[in-house]
Amino acid sequence: MFEHVKHVTEKQKERFDGSHKMIDLVPGTTVMILVTEKQNKLDPKYKGFYTVVRKTAANTYVLKNEKGFLEPRNYPPSLLKKVSDKVLEQKNDFFEVEAIIGHIKDDKNNFLYRCKWLDYDESHDTWEPEDHFTDPKFIKEYWQRISEAPEGIKDINKANKKLLKDMKVAYSTPKENSSTKRKNYAKTAYQKKKRSKV
Repeated sequence: MFEHVKHVTEKQKERFDGSHKMIDLVPGTTVMILVTEKQNKLDPKYKGFYTVVRKTAANTYVLKNEKGFLEPRNYPPSLLKKVSDKVLEQKNDFFEVEAIIGHIKDDKNNFLYRCKWLDYDESHDTWEPEDHFTDPKFIKEYWQRISEAPEGIKDINKANKKLLKDMKVAYSTPKENSSTKRKNYAKTAYQKKKRSKV
């Protein structure tokens, strides 16, 4: 019995290790955190940047944010993504968003957001795709502030429709299905026939 339990446990560990990449991050490494509670497709997959402070005995990581403050919880390596050197070289090109103040769709039907940058006037506003945001809160706050359906709402996926529904936005246009059309046609034909007999 003991041998069987040991064998099953080893197999489970092999399966777990095969599907979970265990990375070892040294203090000072820049990482991004996987967003586990995405409310809609507009939310970026990762948020960040964060710096590794240390590894705990439980194999989780203590992180600090860009302002130098510790994150309120520790993160397992499965939720962290190491930032490449190329991205780090471009890190100086990052600016802090004050607010999103508008949106349009590009030729591929993706949303672009007009950004008001912190400490810059409106002449520096730019149009940015969703994957340029390191924090999803600005996009969420924007949709909550405007409380209206954007143009092309019919093209938005179900997750976005749910988000807009939560904000009490009317977006749906009910359509007749074929059975309703048949019933209406049959009713009309019957009424015409009845009238002709009278």
